[in-house]
Amino acid sequence: MLPISFIGIDTVLLDKADNNVVIRWIYSGEIKPDSIYIFKSTKEHPPETPMIIGRVSYPETLFVDTSRVQGEYLLRIFYGEDKFDTGWLTLSSPDPKKEQTEDEKKKGIIKFDSGKLNILIAIILFASLFSALLFIARVNPNIYIRRIGGLDAIDDAVGRTAELGKPIIYTTGIGSIDSLPILAGLTVLKHVTKKSALYEVPVVMPNNDPLVLAAAREVVREAYIESGRPDLYNENDIFFLTTEQFGFASGISGMMQRMKPGAVFMMGYFYAESLILAENANVSGAISTAGTTAIDQLPFFVAACDYTIIGDELYAASAYISRNPLEVASIKTGDWFKALSVAFILIGSLLATMILFNENLKFLLDSLMVMFKTGG
Repeated sequence: MLPISFIGIDTVLLDKADNNVVIRWIYSGEIKPDSIYIFKSTKEHPPETPMIIGRVSYPETLFVDTSRVQGEYLLRIFYGEDKFDTGWLTLSSPDPKKEQTEDEKKKGIIKFDSGKLNILIAIILFASLFSALLFIARVNPNIYIRRIGGLDAIDDAVGRTAELGKPIIYTTGIGSIDSLPILAGLTVLKHVTKKSALYEVPVVMPNNDPLVLAAAREVVREAYIESGRPDLYNENDIFFLTTEQFGFASGISGMMQRMKPGAVFMMGYFYAESLILAENANVSGAISTAGTTAIDQLPFFVAACDYTIIGDELYAASAYISRNPLEVASIKTGDWFKALSVAFILIGSLLATMILFNENLKFLLDSLMVMFKTGG
């Protein structure tokens, strides 16, 4: 008996242009051959003097011949001091460019995986809920969103800065214009600028990305115009600093120590520079308010800043300020799904507890588990 059992040999399409020969086998029992040599016989290399085209070792069970030369194959298995030959193996089809059979065509038919029906239902439910809330938000942009406590802190910080006669330093952190936290930070920037326009407080904003710089200038200009104070807009207050991470952090830190701002706002996305910025804002005596979705950096902001907008609250704050129907609908849909998730967790916990007293209720828990189980 051979140490391996031959499965098959056929041609498969491994790229867009050429067919390649694949040889497959399995190992018999617990035998672990030392090595397997693959020989090939062609017109130029008859069976008496075949050529070696490859060598594999246990536990490999597949070899691909990409030479695209017609021929026969022989596997020689070395096991200790013994060696075994499989005999000459031929392709399952002599023509690698044959037309597909009906069975092969059927294999290409995409079938619906019923094991993932619950995922489809969840997607349909999410899309339907989002569409309904989007319609409501377009009709009534003032749909209820809980006010984030950090927004009240922003208003207080701007007022104190005005009393001190100092500027505001605002940064969206490090990232490009396609970053959602950066976009949310720009929305908050507009709110801060409108508040500062009431008291004629300058807003200084260094940037590390040219596209964010251009967007920030437009946001600030629009905020001053909407506040009726276009004369307060100074393009030089929103400027490019550097793309280097710690060069950017050092530059802003130096500005904090020199300008002694009344308030520092860090709203966007931050990396390892978060603690440097937060500490320097604290040392400068400014009221520091931070908000980011970067989970790894939130502990530093919580520890070193006066107020922190945590995680998704930044998106909620952006939606609360802008009242953009898309943002409002996204926030409300996410809230509904979080509420549903909590409800299902509580129901599952209750059923699991009840089963301890009455095992006849086990079918209810099994039914609930099936709803969240995905098929493979």
